[in-house]
Amino acid sequence: MRSCSGLCPTRYTAGMHTMGMGAGHEPDWVREVLAFWFGELGPRQWFGKSEEVDARIRMRFGALHAQLLATQAEGVEGLRPTQAAVIVLDQFSRNLYRDDKRAFAADAVARRLARVVVDAGADMTLPP
Repeated sequence: MRSCSGLCPTRYTAGMHTMGMGAGHEPDWVREVLAFWFGELGPRQWFGKSEEVDARIRMRFGALHAQLLATQAEGVEGLRPTQAAVIVLDQFSRNLYRDDKRAFAADAVARRLARVVVDAGADMTLPP
């Protein structure tokens, strides 16, 4: 069980570098983001407006979002870590800063990461 509630920023910061790691050895934050986005949420939450979902994202992933943005996602490599980082920087930004221009502050970083995946043709292999 976790020793801290919600997000443990030091755990995420320490696991930011993911070079050469497969899914079995990826940092916890990658699995947590993908499980949350694709498992706990679905299209209704992705495209809807919900204070409850916004609060869940803020509590669980706010510090991770801040860390990825502050570092410009430096060190995030590999398909699943990149997918998770794009979700955090693109989608979670909208929830964290709803109706605020900061909702778009991470867009350039998210686009850069997504472009690498698309340019490599790897986007066709991403679930779901």
